[in-house]
Amino acid sequence: MRALLFIAMMLLSAPFFYVLDGSIAKDLGLRSQTLSPALIATSDRKCKSWVFLFHHCSYDYEIGPEKHNQDYIFVALGAPDSIMLLKNAATGAITSDVGQDHLFNRIATLVIFPLIGVFLLVKMLGRRAGPVPAGLPEARTPETPRQTAAAAPPGRPGNKVFGKRR
Repeated sequence: MRALLFIAMMLLSAPFFYVLDGSIAKDLGLRSQTLSPALIATSDRKCKSWVFLFHHCSYDYEIGPEKHNQDYIFVALGAPDSIMLLKNAATGAITSDVGQDHLFNRIATLVIFPLIGVFLLVKMLGRRAGPVPAGLPEARTPETPRQTAAAAPPGRPGNKVFGKRR
């Protein structure tokens, strides 16, 4: 039961990461644009790592009276050093260097976790007992008597046969 719960959690992780991150589509659009450093005050900038692979970076910023926050969750071999905000001069869209530099990792995180869940589900369902393929001996049922030590092996009675000698 715990395995099924784990697999369900893996399958449901992609929408969770997409909603939590929320800016993958925006960052894909900004990927080919010219970005320059944005001079916007930020607060609560931090990047945390778990097990050296899983990273969570976040920051809060204000544009006028509106408060915004951004979170990134991704898998990478190294944690980002700092978060610097970037601005598109044409549209005014705000992103960060972490969002742009780790865009592929963020997309891969969305794809890999559900694939791992599907793989585990297939492996788990594949282990279930099914019909015996042709050519393999049938499974022993409880009605089939087992050969005991008292039963005489083939050959002369009373002699144990261990195999052929060369």
